[in-house]
Amino acid sequence: MMLPRALGIGLCAVAWSWAPMAQPRPWRQSFTVDTKTLATEGENSYFILEPGYQLKYEGTEDGKPGTLVITVLNDTKNVGGVETRIVEERETIEALLVAIGEPRLRRIGLDLPPIPYKNPEHRLYDLLEADDPDKDPNASQPDFTLIGLPTTLRVPRFSSAFRVTHRFLRPLGAGDFGDLTSDFFGLDSGAQIGLEYRFGLMRGLQVGIHRTSNKTIEFFTQYSLLQQKDHGFGVDVMASIDGTNNFKDSYTPANGLVVSRELGKHGAVYLEPIWVNNSNPLPSEVVDDNDTFVIGVGARLRIRPTVYVVGEILPRVGYDPGVNHASFGIEKRAGGHVFQLNFSNGFGTTMGQLARGGTNSDDWYMGFNISRKFFR
Repeated sequence: MMLPRALGIGLCAVAWSWAPMAQPRPWRQSFTVDTKTLATEGENSYFILEPGYQLKYEGTEDGKPGTLVITVLNDTKNVGGVETRIVEERETIEALLVAIGEPRLRRIGLDLPPIPYKNPEHRLYDLLEADDPDKDPNASQPDFTLIGLPTTLRVPRFSSAFRVTHRFLRPLGAGDFGDLTSDFFGLDSGAQIGLEYRFGLMRGLQVGIHRTSNKTIEFFTQYSLLQQKDHGFGVDVMASIDGTNNFKDSYTPANGLVVSRELGKHGAVYLEPIWVNNSNPLPSEVVDDNDTFVIGVGARLRIRPTVYVVGEILPRVGYDPGVNHASFGIEKRAGGHVFQLNFSNGFGTTMGQLARGGTNSDDWYMGFNISRKFFR
């Protein structure tokens, strides 16, 4: 009975004696990575790197309670020649409120763990100022407009955004294909250009100004009445007034509603009933109808993580010359920018111009919008 045991021990010893002495391996100083394979968006089994994605952790650290919220932001930053996604970590308002109320909560008999925060009141004020949900990326509504119609995306308080609109004046169907290419698809022709700036006065309230190269100036405002997270759909009330000749002639006021329904993270649909007064630029005494009631219908659908297709049409009653204004396009979101290539049957970008309709159902014009958000 002892032989097998001795034999086994011997074999183990022999095997050990034959094993080569392991040499210590030096620390790796660098890792070779092909930067072309890196991306700022995506997901795997360990982490989801999509703008707007959020993780919330609650537990203890060094025996102290804490809450950590990790948010994938809309912004990117170039580090060492590689474009990287910014991920933010924050304390929570709830944890700071408990820290502020700790003395009273203990007096009424609640057993609380040690509170790790110093000066929680000051930290709460700073957090409330920074923790504005309107600053969170919205994958379904990445911009404040579709093509010409507004959306229900809110401008954060004391933040702003800028937009450039560009509509080429050459119809894409004029002449043959050779004529079109010789004009570089309309880029060599004239254009109607618009510049727009909007500002968040308070949460849910934004104001702005839009000026086009034909000297039309529009002032507009929009207020968020209902949000989808509370009521299942969003509702904004909007008002605007534009005037020709640098706001000296032919004023056109408008007011209405912007109703939206987000489709998860796949886009949103819109219904916008808007009344436009003095939509006819001619003197009111020479026309029978001087107002237009517009029912704007639009949609934005997300076909890739940062790519969308958009479309809108504005059926009208009342003063309705030409054809109903219609547009469609494709756009790319890149950080705080949205780049959109669009095609329309008219040049309108203000509410008065949109109410006057398109030029002809057979004439389509190429254009683009570029928008930039000045907030994180």
